[in-house]
Amino acid sequence: MKVFHIFFICLLLSVKALASGDIYTVKSIPEELLKDATAVIRLDNGSFEIEKLERANFKKHMVITILDERADHFAEVLLGYDKLIKVKSIYANVYDKNGKLIKKLKSNDFEDYSNISGASLYEDSRVKYADLVQKEHPYTIEFEYELQYKYLYSVPNWYLVPDFNTSIQNSNYTVTYPLELKPRYKLTHTSQQPEITTNKDVEVMKWQFESFQAIDEEPLSRGVSSFTPVLQLAPSKFSYEGYSGDMSTWNGMAKWQQALNEGLNDLSEETKIKMRKLVADLPDKKSKVEAIYQYMQNRTRYISIQLGVGGFQPFSAATVDEVGYGDCKGLSFYTKCLLEAVGIEANYSWVFGGRNSLEVDPDFPYDNFNHIILHVPLENDTLWLECTNQKIPAGYLGGFTDDRYALVMKNDQAQLIRTPNYLNDRNKIILKAAINLDVTGNAVSTINSSFIGQGTEYMGVRSYPGLPLSDQEKWVRRYIGIPDFSIKDFSFDEAKQELPELYFTANFSIRGAASKLADKYAVAPTLLDPLKISLKKSNSRKSPVYLPIVGFP
Repeated sequence: MKVFHIFFICLLLSVKALASGDIYTVKSIPEELLKDATAVIRLDNGSFEIEKLERANFKKHMVITILDERADHFAEVLLGYDKLIKVKSIYANVYDKNGKLIKKLKSNDFEDYSNISGASLYEDSRVKYADLVQKEHPYTIEFEYELQYKYLYSVPNWYLVPDFNTSIQNSNYTVTYPLELKPRYKLTHTSQQPEITTNKDVEVMKWQFESFQAIDEEPLSRGVSSFTPVLQLAPSKFSYEGYSGDMSTWNGMAKWQQALNEGLNDLSEETKIKMRKLVADLPDKKSKVEAIYQYMQNRTRYISIQLGVGGFQPFSAATVDEVGYGDCKGLSFYTKCLLEAVGIEANYSWVFGGRNSLEVDPDFPYDNFNHIILHVPLENDTLWLECTNQKIPAGYLGGFTDDRYALVMKNDQAQLIRTPNYLNDRNKIILKAAINLDVTGNAVSTINSSFIGQGTEYMGVRSYPGLPLSDQEKWVRRYIGIPDFSIKDFSFDEAKQELPELYFTANFSIRGAASKLADKYAVAPTLLDPLKISLKKSNSRKSPVYLPIVGFP
């Protein structure tokens, strides 16, 4: 590894040489990089070194000039670590507009606290945090850190542009590795190939970018990374907590996960008999799946538990059956075992849960997933089961995992299968309102709303039937959204079917619904418009239009 160390010293020297120039002063920013910019990344250097199958290092050095308060989020430095990721070093500096050092933080000056989320029962992750935000703008922050990974499972992606209204002056990414552990890469929104140098058994890939102008934020955009350069990287051979695998094929990834799940189907004979009795009189496979899915929903709850081979290995089926809770891994695997107890095949499946993610490329095996669901093949159809939600019907996934590739695992084989989409009349919000005005401008109103498909996710409405009236009334007031009104009565009705539907009715009175102008009355046409979308004008749009479910949490 001596060759790498020589290269790395040269890289550091080049960074120091650049730093000794004028990258800390605002006046040295090229004029073209200031247009539409709230921040300018003066320097973004990243280097990832693969030492061996069980160890890698990542180092990052950034210098960012923050032009106004809209970019202050860049001045909050947050670095996560856990038992498998060690923070070897970290520091940060703050400079005024003239490049004068005004604040300096060493490793011990960073706050260090647990990173357990509110939905988690247990996690072992922690974060180092520093708030470098300054009152006077512009100012420049600099930070550098080095992490050591006690595994090789992923290679950090490189996003050239982290946000809208952010210019890039210099960005460089270097990956160093032994030849036998050469990672694969995929270029997204760029054709720039890396410079590759080889010396004996060590190889180096390096990408360099310069002078990327800021892009003004645009309404209804999926995110800046959806159309700006991204470098995706992935190992071929990998190792995680002693479990080795091959990520160069989807089958290799499935084989690795199945090895983690082996031996965990330990349902008691008593539970298996209970499942057989539950479905004994049901007419077909689909109705049996629905019955077992509802059984699981009624006796479990979701709690995030980041344990078991870095959060990849589920709790055993018997454990979930006993305690009545689990995370997406545990609840999905438990449901799979319940179905297998009555002879129904269910396939453990990786998927990305959430709105903004890079699309899975079938030709680039890579773990871009964060969630587990079940794929249940029927004779002429497929049922997808989201096992972490106690309210949705069997077969419905919704906006969290719809219309994307899932990695479906059957034994040691894997297949990328696209999850259902919800388009046109399968996905609606319908509002019908009657408003009766009196001579004073006050009104009484009745509204009837239908929420269909992903419409049931609007403002979280699907979670409110069955809740206490006080909680329901809070939702009603947010949904109607009129400043001055009184509720007479309201109701929710729910149709639990594969494509869910929910119906809401309310009667209420409105004070000052209309303004009297001479012998006429003026009523705002958007008086009962719960969507309330406001878009700013854009004359030269650069990003594609993205229409999410409005109000999706």
